[in-house]
Amino acid sequence: MEEQLYSACRDGKVEDVIILLQNSSININWQDPEFSETSFYIACYNGHIEIVKLLLNDQRVDINKPKEYGATPFLFNLLLWTS
Repeated sequence: MEEQLYSACRDGKVEDVIILLQNSSININWQDPEFSETSFYIACYNGHIEIVKLLLNDQRVDINKPKEYGATPFLFNLLLWTS
């Protein structure tokens, strides 16, 4: 289920994210095994603003959970937007 949430966040599937967030047992802070990215990270990375808003409103989301090498969703996007 965590991988489904990650994929929906990556692909911008807002309706799927809404449904998946209703499951109280889902690990929202799950990290993909290749790059350690969370669903929140990948939504930020791909610019899916509606999904980012949904995740920000969910108290289970750790917005500061870093991926490999310590990059956080906001750090990455701050660097991207200011370059």
